[in-house]
Amino acid sequence: MSLEVAPAELEEILSRWAELEDVDQSVEGDAEVGLPFRRDPARVVSRTTSRPAKAVAALPPERLARMALVARGRKGTGADYLRELTAAMRAWGIDEPIVTALLREVGKEAGEAWR
Repeated sequence: MSLEVAPAELEEILSRWAELEDVDQSVEGDAEVGLPFRRDPARVVSRTTSRPAKAVAALPPERLARMALVARGRKGTGADYLRELTAAMRAWGIDEPIVTALLREVGKEAGEAWR
């Protein structure tokens, strides 16, 4: 989801968002936003956190793995997304042990052979 926000209101909105969603970082970048038949380049700001979400952090890894296996969207399953994320992170030189461990757990839950 994207929202267009007046520059004068941006800081206040980001501050409220940070408080409501328990986030502690802003990430800025360029993205294409719009509808499928029209995409416009835009500077975007997203809020994120350096800590796991409270609700997710409380779940055991095998439960998260089962959730990834049953979640489905237009572009595939949660497990597909996790595999693609892991591959992209490797390509960027990012090693995130939590993501790797979750992918391993997804493999176990799916019955795949893991080394």
